[in-house]
Amino acid sequence: MENINFFRKINLLYLFIFIVGILIIVVNRVLVGFNNILWMIDFASFFSLLYVIFTAKHSIFGLVFDLLATLVMVATNSIQHLWLSLAVCVLICVPNLTIGIFKWRRNQKINDSLNLKKLSKKHFTLVFCLYIVVSVVFAIILFYLNGNLFYLDAFYSAGCALGVILSSFAFIDQFYVYLFVDIVFGLPMYTMLTIQNINNITMIFTTLVFIMGSIVGLINWKKLDKSFKQEESYNKEKYKAG
Repeated sequence: MENINFFRKINLLYLFIFIVGILIIVVNRVLVGFNNILWMIDFASFFSLLYVIFTAKHSIFGLVFDLLATLVMVATNSIQHLWLSLAVCVLICVPNLTIGIFKWRRNQKINDSLNLKKLSKKHFTLVFCLYIVVSVVFAIILFYLNGNLFYLDAFYSAGCALGVILSSFAFIDQFYVYLFVDIVFGLPMYTMLTIQNINNITMIFTTLVFIMGSIVGLINWKKLDKSFKQEESYNKEKYKAG
């Protein structure tokens, strides 16, 4: 009965994240108005909010909503001529999320514990080095495209792309990546953008909501990982005893 009790603290926290996220989206639209095509981004924000919640809950719907958010961003990036962001969405995010959904469904039929992985220290180091290289490449591209705050945008965008890949293949390390890029690059970038244009202030609160979601997700996935390992150990002992 405890597992289906809606009023558990964890469920109330998910509800809090959802309500705060919706309020931010609505307030942002009231401040900015509906005369700009960017109202389409509200759909991406809404789907991203659901992605954060369902991913924290270790659900396949996290990938589904992330894919929907990415498809909306493909449309808005095309309209705004944000070619680098569009290329990342089309070439990296959409394919990986699509593959991730099919892999998740297949693994669920075999053993749900397969939908949670961890990078080894060696692989984590290699991934981090790749992240630095891709970030530098993004920075160079954005510099020649006269991108605003290109140095922050580059490391933030590369980190988000890396997070999507890790999320697609159910790596718990995705939360470390998202927390790192949101705190180190996302918040400073949106703070500086807010100084340039006060309408960007809602992005600060949105990032804070995502940070909260990543913290909750990391805690929940760690608990699941511990539970999976205990169950696996129990099954091994049972097999030996049998």
